[in-house]
Amino acid sequence: MTKDYNPGNQLNDISSMIMEQINAELEVMKNDTSLAKQYKFWFRKEAEIFRQVDKELSEKVSVRTYAEIKQCFINCFRGLDPDMKYFEGYVWSVDIPIPLEHSWLVKDGVVVDPTLVISGKRLEKQQKKYIKKGYRLPSSNDRYRLGDEYAGVEIPKSWLFKECLKTKKSGPHLFSYFMERTEK
Repeated sequence: MTKDYNPGNQLNDISSMIMEQINAELEVMKNDTSLAKQYKFWFRKEAEIFRQVDKELSEKVSVRTYAEIKQCFINCFRGLDPDMKYFEGYVWSVDIPIPLEHSWLVKDGVVVDPTLVISGKRLEKQQKKYIKKGYRLPSSNDRYRLGDEYAGVEIPKSWLFKECLKTKKSGPHLFSYFMERTEK
């Protein structure tokens, strides 16, 4: 079942909370000539905004791939199907109103998020290892932790596979993708 999240005025008043944050960062950087500023401009130009999440498919992918909290890049890499697209960018939610770096999948224009859908007993079990390391995590009785808004850039699967082999890591790769795109 696809759920269109719209937590009311917070998303209606501003077309994109994430892009508002990017614009604020660019305003602070207005006299800056750094690569970071170029990256932010590129991201603002290339990013797509999503507000629909398929919770059921997210859960299926999450279970099938043994998804883990705090491991969005590998979870999405493992969950890629031929009819899905891979995205990296930022997720924002009403509960945590700060854009966080994240990756997710998109199928038919709707987000599939195998990481943030982890809830209940699966979340409690996985949180134990982070709590032992001193992390403070949200309680598992929260509503499922899906984002209210996702803003990101599609990374083609062929490029992603080559980059993962080259770097021997599942992500993040968005900055490397930006660098390669702007060098051409």
